[in-house]
Amino acid sequence: MMTAAELKFPDPPADKPGWLTIAQSVFNQLIERWDPECGGGLRWQIANWHSGWDYKNTPSNGGMFQLSARLAKYTGNDTYAQKATETYEWMESAGLIEKDYTLHDGVDIKKGCNHTDELPWSYNYGILIGGAAYVS
Repeated sequence: MMTAAELKFPDPPADKPGWLTIAQSVFNQLIERWDPECGGGLRWQIANWHSGWDYKNTPSNGGMFQLSARLAKYTGNDTYAQKATETYEWMESAGLIEKDYTLHDGVDIKKGCNHTDELPWSYNYGILIGGAAYVS
């Protein structure tokens, strides 16, 4: 949706939401899912009956970071920039981003979010590099 908005792809018919509206709706849904356990962040799964409910990971939070950064750049709205910063800082504090920018996959809430899964997935880097490209 953000790419369609950024590239000025024609919006859907007038009776349907436009690309930016849809992206903002996703952002708002993510904001509602921001979880206070372990100081913040998004859980990997939406529903508590799914495997992974107790996991907070880089792809979920990196996606929030990237979307927030892109919305901030596109709209000039500082609220989005603040959320991008908050998300990134939470990822650092949770140990998902190390000082040398090594990325870890996630943390387990049941283990107090103090032991990271250190699997080095390349898409974690892609998500954060993509988001960082929009931070101005």
